[in-house]
Amino acid sequence: MGYNKIICLVMMGFLLINGVCHAEEKEELATDKAATARKCIHIEEFNLHGNSAFSTARLKLRMKTWHSSLMPGSLNCFNEKWLQKDIKGLVELYRQKGYPDVDIIYSLNRSRDDSSSNMESEDENASQDSNGIQVSDSYVASDLDINIKINEGLKYELQFQGNIFFSEKDLEKQIDLVEKGNIQDSALKKGKVSIRQKYLDAGFQDVAVSFEKNRVILDDSGQEVWQVLYNVNEGVQSVVNALIVKGNQKIDIKDIMAAMLIRQKGMLEVGGFNEKVLQKDINAIELLYLSRGFLNARVEKKISFKKETSEESDIEIAESEVTTEKSESATAKSDVAITEKNVDIAEKNINDLQYVDIEISINEGIQTLVSSVRITGLESFDNSVLSVDELLSKISLKPDQPFREYMITSDENLLGMMVSEKGYPHVKVHGSSELNSDKSLADIVWKVEPGQFIRFGNIKYSGNTRLKEDVLEKRVAVVPGEPFSLKKVLLTEKQIRESSAVKYVQVKAPGLAMMENAPDLEVEIQEKMPYFLEAAIGYDTEQTFFLDTKVGDNNFLGREIDAWVAAKISGIGYRAETGLAKPYFWGSNINATGNLYVEDQEELNQDFGTKSWGAEAGFTRPLFTRKLTAGLTMKYENRNTYGDVEPEEQDARNIMITSLSLGYDSRDSSVRPTTGMLSAASMDVFTGFDSDLDRFLKYKVDFRKYITPFKHLVFALRTRLGYIQPFGTEDSVAEDQLFFLGGTSDVRGFKENMLEYDSSDDPAGGRTTASASLEARIELPAQFELNCFVDTGRIDDLESDVESRGFRSSVGLGLRYITPIGPVGILYGHKLDPDEGEDSGRIHLSVGYTF
Repeated sequence: MGYNKIICLVMMGFLLINGVCHAEEKEELATDKAATARKCIHIEEFNLHGNSAFSTARLKLRMKTWHSSLMPGSLNCFNEKWLQKDIKGLVELYRQKGYPDVDIIYSLNRSRDDSSSNMESEDENASQDSNGIQVSDSYVASDLDINIKINEGLKYELQFQGNIFFSEKDLEKQIDLVEKGNIQDSALKKGKVSIRQKYLDAGFQDVAVSFEKNRVILDDSGQEVWQVLYNVNEGVQSVVNALIVKGNQKIDIKDIMAAMLIRQKGMLEVGGFNEKVLQKDINAIELLYLSRGFLNARVEKKISFKKETSEESDIEIAESEVTTEKSESATAKSDVAITEKNVDIAEKNINDLQYVDIEISINEGIQTLVSSVRITGLESFDNSVLSVDELLSKISLKPDQPFREYMITSDENLLGMMVSEKGYPHVKVHGSSELNSDKSLADIVWKVEPGQFIRFGNIKYSGNTRLKEDVLEKRVAVVPGEPFSLKKVLLTEKQIRESSAVKYVQVKAPGLAMMENAPDLEVEIQEKMPYFLEAAIGYDTEQTFFLDTKVGDNNFLGREIDAWVAAKISGIGYRAETGLAKPYFWGSNINATGNLYVEDQEELNQDFGTKSWGAEAGFTRPLFTRKLTAGLTMKYENRNTYGDVEPEEQDARNIMITSLSLGYDSRDSSVRPTTGMLSAASMDVFTGFDSDLDRFLKYKVDFRKYITPFKHLVFALRTRLGYIQPFGTEDSVAEDQLFFLGGTSDVRGFKENMLEYDSSDDPAGGRTTASASLEARIELPAQFELNCFVDTGRIDDLESDVESRGFRSSVGLGLRYITPIGPVGILYGHKLDPDEGEDSGRIHLSVGYTF
């Protein structure tokens, strides 16, 4: 326990701790508790055995369960799902590093001496799953010792012999030792098949691939490994020398080539010939003609081989009666990729290449067009209920369009769905076609049998222990007595599922199958655990130490209202607030929030602070898509500035702030984004009742972009702009409303808020700001991440007696550790052009990403 406690104390100096109260983890823990009905089981010991390829520290750092075991009190609760996920991660790590035979067993034992379970009983009581994990059955509901036994197996070393055209790296990609390991050499055998297929696709029709697996001891390290040698006999490569398409009159050659996989050899094309692929291309061309109404189109191929070197490579494409010839010179040498191994490419004789000429002949036949379309069976219905014209406008097969027989079934389904939505869920649709004598025209008829008319019956709810029925009814798209609609049933289920108070929902209509005239809807609900507690403690260079707490109820009064009380204290002040959030405000798609707060903040290095209290109400709603949101916020604030400020700023100020905002978020994750974009633009209207210093417009733009060009590399870009436009009688703004830059969140390498400073070395703020950051995030082993960054920023229209220094920039490096609840890290920023007397750079401790 001593080792664990020491690490815990070191980490808690700067590690954000949410433990089991983190939002996503709350649900997971609640699920486990509901399933097992167990009390919190503390982890007493966490031990690894049998690992030699990787250190115990490296493996433990990757495990969420081990992090949890370091936490005090109720934060240290055993979660078997977490443990199983951790072990799957270890299995994947071992396989990625060349240990596909790894086998991991874990046992859960009582921490007391009288425990009846021990490590020796693992093999008898364990059951193995498909991921190389074995689970002991000796689970006892007491404080636990977790023992994990790792059987690493031998490392695999892959070697290749005889490959010239493809490099070893290309061939290694065909052998997957990670996904399912190598049980009975299954991965090696699949790799053999994949390598052969890769050669076949490149035109090596006679390629032969085999492998040998031998247990050897390496001379340099003495390590015993499995040495796997793949022997490749490439044989003769067949490449497409000429590709000729003729006979096409109604379909453009570009469309035909787009449907084909085979290509002629060229600068960017291997041009490998594979007869199976060619046959698939023939089928694709026939399907293309079928989709254009050519029911009897025939496509034939003619193949000729020659061994001699070609001085010219021709592609002849005949369109109508014209053949276009395209020639390009070719040398006697192969364009294959060269790998310097045991065989030199110079020894590969030019006769190892076999040239293939392909001629594709197309007999298009007659094109069949749709002559007429009709729908029968709806004659007795009023057009206001079921309009035949409306139905005909939605189908794909229309007069004068190419006839596609397979689309009759597709339009059957479409018509059935449209009629069903009118209250006829038992509808049946049958389509048929009739061709004229020369098969140039087709008449299509769909016969509709509507079946019994069905209305919605009553709606019955079950499982909603706290959530009120009138709240659920606002999310229900169904009205009793209206025509039955499957779309409305699915929409109802979707909208209820989106509720923050609902974990699971299913909407059923049992009476529908019994042909009831008005079947009742049964809405089965499982609610989320309503109460939550969140806590965070840590240290960073932006606010020094901090302690956050938040308690709340996400189903307050059963009204689907999020209610909370939160408090934060840090080295720069405190904030306390209470608030409510209501989705589907007034039955609309608007989310409403309101809160009361009191705050005292004195930012680092600033010679003034602010005390404030106020009330805020905000409304947001999606526009067109859930990624795009618009917002309106109104806030009243009583603000008091203290410290080294002008006398008129020290008086209490009453301010009304109205904000309009627009945001777009397409990130794949809000905690650790790798792709997507986040952008926000806002305009804040400040109306001061007591002073012109608080009468201005504030514009802000924030743009972030994330790109992952390679698997373990993410580029993150951030740009921020800000501008303050006074509209009072004075052309000035209160100092606590200005923009400041410098520090962890924008331009690293500078002290907090000290990008610009005055003659007294106090931070200088301005009415115009611009900043940008570019960061490369490189994934390292053991959950670490290397960061390289460039930051730049400037502040203009300074309120102090100094002029702007323009853009000030920094570069730097950082190392972050990715915890289960987000990254923590240390970064160093180096100023590119420091002023005289300034330090050259600065170290920053950060919790989470800066952007």
